[in-house]
Amino acid sequence: MIIKLPDGSIREVEVSSMRVDELLRSLSLNPVLFLVKKDGKFIPDDYIVGGDDTIELIRSTHSG
Repeated sequence: MIIKLPDGSIREVEVSSMRVDELLRSLSLNPVLFLVKKDGKFIPDDYIVGGDDTIELIRSTHSG
């Protein structure tokens, strides 16, 4: 699986099947802070990814 990080770097990880929120936690990332896109579309935290998927992480911003 290929993961495009917000800083432009790319990580390859071996994942056969995992929920998006579990994947982010396994990478020591807080799922609340990121939006995830696959094939140009946003996907929910409970979406299953793995294998040769490519996902893009987008850091969410908060303002008040």
